[in-house]
Amino acid sequence: MYWLFDLVIDTFDNNLFSMIKYIINTWINLSNMEKDIIIELLEQPLQRKELAEKLEVESGTLSKYFKNLIQLELISNNNGVYSVKEDLLKRWLKIEYENNEVYPYRF
Repeated sequence: MYWLFDLVIDTFDNNLFSMIKYIINTWINLSNMEKDIIIELLEQPLQRKELAEKLEVESGTLSKYFKNLIQLELISNNNGVYSVKEDLLKRWLKIEYENNEVYPYRF
C-alpha cells in the first residue's frame, strides 16, 4: 500500500511544475527580499521581529513586502505570526532546493 502512496507523491512532484505555472510566474516577478521572506517562512511561521533578525533588516523595512505578499495570497498573518499560505509554492520551492541545493532566484 505504501508503494501506491509513493507513486502518487512522485507523480504529483513530477507534474508540479506544469500545474503551478501561474505561481512560478508570480515567484519570478517578486523582489529578492520578498523571495527571502518566503524562504525563511518555509520551515516555520515567524513573528515579524524574528523574521527581521534572520534577514538582518529593521522590522519596519518589511512592511511593504508583507503587504504585497499578503495581497498576492502567498503569505498570511495570523495574530502577528507570518507563514507561507500557498502550499503548492512551498512544495515547489522545497523540491527545487532538494534537486539543486539552492532556491530559484533567477530563471
